[in-house]
Amino acid sequence: MLRALSLAALLAASTSAAQGVNRFVEAGLKADGEPVFSGFDLGLTVFNSSGVYFGPEGFTNSFTFWLEPSYALGARHLRGSWAEPLTLNLRLPLEVEVTGNDARFRSSSFGSPGLLSAPEQVPLRAAAQPAAVPFGQVEGTGRVPVLLTDAWLSVVHGKLFSVLGTDVGGSLRFVLPTSGASRNATLLTAPSFGMFADRSFGPFTVGYALRGVKYLYAQNVPPIAPGANSTVVVNGKAEETWRPATTGVPNPSWAVFHGLSAGWSFPHELSVGLMYFLFHTAPGALSGCAVPGVPRADVCADGRALGDVRPGGLVSDQWFLASVDWSPSFWSLSLGLSTDRPWLGEDGKPQQPFFASDRANGTTVYLSLHATAEGLAGALHK
Repeated sequence: MLRALSLAALLAASTSAAQGVNRFVEAGLKADGEPVFSGFDLGLTVFNSSGVYFGPEGFTNSFTFWLEPSYALGARHLRGSWAEPLTLNLRLPLEVEVTGNDARFRSSSFGSPGLLSAPEQVPLRAAAQPAAVPFGQVEGTGRVPVLLTDAWLSVVHGKLFSVLGTDVGGSLRFVLPTSGASRNATLLTAPSFGMFADRSFGPFTVGYALRGVKYLYAQNVPPIAPGANSTVVVNGKAEETWRPATTGVPNPSWAVFHGLSAGWSFPHELSVGLMYFLFHTAPGALSGCAVPGVPRADVCADGRALGDVRPGGLVSDQWFLASVDWSPSFWSLSLGLSTDRPWLGEDGKPQQPFFASDRANGTTVYLSLHATAEGLAGALHK
């Protein structure tokens, strides 16, 4: 899970952070008007996401946990100034696989040391090591059910300036490469700056968000590190495995994300929301373009001369979300449908963004619960 929610959070989380920037002033107050936790807060969001494809070995279900400590720096120390809406935010995400075949939850090693075996070798191994896994068993790659994905450190300002009566907020964010995938790809960090604004017309609200990202990697192309097991047993003989030096796929260089949102509020704290975002990612420059023994060959330049099927080398993805939300108190529930898929299909034509039931699980349905410590304290004091 949640590639779609993770992508959306690059933009949508900025808006939610701005909306809650003064929540400790509005909700989590003591009787004398002071915040319960002196500006500190802890948010918890729990998602359960399920795929909509039910083919053999294609269904997926997982839990995602967002732990979000924050500090209302401006409201605590800079009241009455332009910097009053300033907050510091940290997001620590965990993902737990319930079922599915997502490669992120698989290690690079095999549960069984043998891939093939001669039939007569099975009892010999069982006799020597009764407690060992049977020699001929193939279990596939090992499973890692819990993942720590990349953390975010953000500085959010909910009102940088106003245009035509609309407040425009912004956030500066740094990605911390706490996930194994980012560390394997040699990610150092990914600084980004985003701006967001929304305008209400009675119960109807529309919004726009824009974010630019620069990716900083130690290497342009991810290396392939040797695994713990460099040999496999084939018919009783240990054979060395071969690994290429790199994946051959360049890391991203920069990206621009932007999108629209719309919401409608109803009585009894109910609301519905729609979001649509486009993600444009540029791959980094390739290195090592020379061909050994061919002095004039340059595979990078020659490839461009033949023509890239992707204009400008950009990779474009789209993300659509529709949700029904209920916020009766300091906690809220959301039931939503999320679709993340490429902008262009295999035929080179744009694809509809709303629903895709396939083995890639582009569309998922989710149920989420969100609550904050300061909101809980405010509710108890009331």
